[in-house]
Amino acid sequence: MQAGFQARAFTHKEIYMFTPPFRPSLFHPLLAAAGLCLCTSAALAQHEGHTKPATKPANAQPAGAQHADEVIPYLADICPISGEKLGGMGEPVVRKYDGREVRFCCKGCIKDFEAAGKDGWKKLDAIMIEYQLPFYPVSTCIISGEPLIEDGEDIAVDRIYKGRLIRFCCKSCVSDFKKNPEATLAALDAAVIAQQGPHYPLKTCPVSGEELGGMGEPYEVVVGNHLVKLCCSGCEEDLLADPMKYLAPLDAAWEAQGMPMALPKAPAVEQYEKMGSPMHDMKDMKDKKGMKGMKKKPGKDDHSGHDH
Repeated sequence: MQAGFQARAFTHKEIYMFTPPFRPSLFHPLLAAAGLCLCTSAALAQHEGHTKPATKPANAQPAGAQHADEVIPYLADICPISGEKLGGMGEPVVRKYDGREVRFCCKGCIKDFEAAGKDGWKKLDAIMIEYQLPFYPVSTCIISGEPLIEDGEDIAVDRIYKGRLIRFCCKSCVSDFKKNPEATLAALDAAVIAQQGPHYPLKTCPVSGEELGGMGEPYEVVVGNHLVKLCCSGCEEDLLADPMKYLAPLDAAWEAQGMPMALPKAPAVEQYEKMGSPMHDMKDMKDKKGMKGMKKKPGKDDHSGHDH
């Protein structure tokens, strides 16, 4: 839970430049060269710091990949101690604990949070779970594919990992998740994109305000189970530095439009079930060759050994 925030692994081209059509034969060579430099500089200044993706990113950032100095951003808009909305008492006070950022309404709450120990972290996780729950992309366990609701009752075991809400049908699946969390997070990313991508409510980048598609295919990032489409990779740093600032207009757009229905199962779970192997039986989900030869273990069809 204390690990750093995941980062993207794809490659993109550097800032692209354009030059208006001109006829060198009509100008002195030196003046033509000067015009080229001026036009190019203007293009760079217009969108400074932005880069154009060469191709559409493969889904979104691979979950689990990260740099050592990256921090899990604070995905809540209230103080974990007072419950006050952040910003109501001035700029939030930011502290980092083992790679995880926490924001408080005032300095006085820091001491109370630290004194609370594990209870303080449980309270913070509960806040993040409540915020991300409406955006969770599937109605079944990301490991087993079993329902998270039985007889109208929510039976999910909720966990926050690297700032992400992950829902399991039972504690046995939590244990299986810990054996290979990166693969499961990648499956969750794919589910977020499959659920939210076709109905994405914004036409502009929440960071720059520029129209999506104006610089090529949008640059896609998954933050707190939200699919966020950016105009370019240059906006990602600002997004991750203060995600709630840029998620606010996206949340408002989803509220106005309505969230799409949660998927019955994550695409990865459906794929593995067709192969005859539930995800929690996988020893290495990244080894596709190994997965093709795997079969269901006795007693797993009825989810035996799970504690729900």
